[in-house]
Amino acid sequence: MSNYPHLSAESENIIQLKTGIFSRKVLAGCVCSDDISQAINDENGYCELQVKLDKDTNKLEITL
Repeated sequence: MSNYPHLSAESENIIQLKTGIFSRKVLAGCVCSDDISQAINDENGYCELQVKLDKDTNKLEITL
């Protein structure tokens, strides 16, 4: 397992950060038995974000 954030950089005007987020997501489906509890599946999720902060304007930009 690696440490987070993955990558960061800072210049005079910009801070850049690349990080990962773990989550749990629910996938709803269907089942022939009409038992709704069997139709819901939990699944692990992960995505990486790139965050950029402009120090002059305080503008925050987040990219998936």
